[in-house]
Amino acid sequence: PEENGAGMTSFCGIFKGDDDILYLVYESSTDKIAGRVGLSVSFDDGETWVHQPPILTKDQFPAWCNANIGTPDIYKKDGVWYVTFHGWGNGAGNGGCQIGVAYGGNLRNLETLVQDPVIPTEKDTPWSGTTGERDIFYCDGYYYMVHEISTEDLPPDGYGGANWTHMFARSRDMVNWEITEGPQLVQSRNGFGYDGTNWCVVDGELYVFMRDGGNSTTAVKLVPKAQ
Repeated sequence: PEENGAGMTSFCGIFKGDDDILYLVYESSTDKIAGRVGLSVSFDDGETWVHQPPILTKDQFPAWCNANIGTPDIYKKDGVWYVTFHGWGNGAGNGGCQIGVAYGGNLRNLETLVQDPVIPTEKDTPWSGTTGERDIFYCDGYYYMVHEISTEDLPPDGYGGANWTHMFARSRDMVNWEITEGPQLVQSRNGFGYDGTNWCVVDGELYVFMRDGGNSTTAVKLVPKAQ
């Protein structure tokens, strides 16, 4: 549980540092404070964790994050820590749920807070309501991201009535991203599915694991395109 009262700790990302310490970032709230990215560290076994002060709050960003930030992911490359997260804003024009990033050499005090979404929602597209939970790896000069998307969260069902799936993107600097591929599995009906994506390498093959339309876990294998 969160260290400062009732609330939640969920949607975590983890990274093993050069110092062999495990760093865990997570969506955090208490009974009085919502919209934070928490940090805990494990010095030895991955079972015992030590709470650290929160490293990001929604108040550090403009209106597109004024309701909540969460689902953080963490990556370190060449001495720089990157924390990606979703930001969600209340009110017209705030774009729904979008992906942001903060980075710097000190994880506990990230020097650069990118003030605009790095993968924004876009009207009249399959990602008009959400660019959300994601996973990232680095290969041959590019960061590769798989992330969930949805249409708008319209009444009466909100996001539960949206169409959900995932997209692929790549970047050389973790800030400027280009969409590279559409989803492997396209969900056309209302309701969650083919979201909550994560990369996984199994026996040298690259897979994307995700939630399917029935709240179970499924996977797809990525293969090179025929030339």
